[in-house]
Order: sequence, then structure tokens, then C-alpha cells
Amino acid sequence: MALEVAELQADENQKIQFEDSDLASFWLNTPKKYAFLKNDVTKAVVQFGSTYVCEGTFSCMVCIKSKYRN
Repeated sequence: MALEVAELQADENQKIQFEDSDLASFWLNTPKKYAFLKNDVTKAVVQFGSTYVCEGTFSCMVCIKSKYRN
């Protein structure tokens, strides 16, 4: 994986793509030669998305189950 990171850092086309797009688009459009790195990054990013959804749902439940319900 360290070799893929070094190759990605040296790839000028990927640097340009990174500057021109958002983070999600960049990782979705990375070439297959960075597949292992892409999978690891995707797993890390997905965890934060699901945590955000969980926290949002919990906040809604707090409002529903509070004094506003009565």
C-alpha cells in the first residue's frame, strides 16, 4: 500500500484531478491501479457518513421523545 501512496503522490494527472474535484469524486474516479488504496479510503470515509446519519437520527428521536411530544 505504501507503494501505491507514493505512486499516487507522484502522478501529475491525479494531482490535477484532485485540485479540480471534490474528495468523493476524486476517489470514485481514481484508476484501477490504485484499487487497494481506494478500497481502504472508501472504508474509512463510509464510517463517517454512517456516523453522521446515526447522530442525525438520534437528534430527531430526542425531539420526538421530549417534552415537545407532550
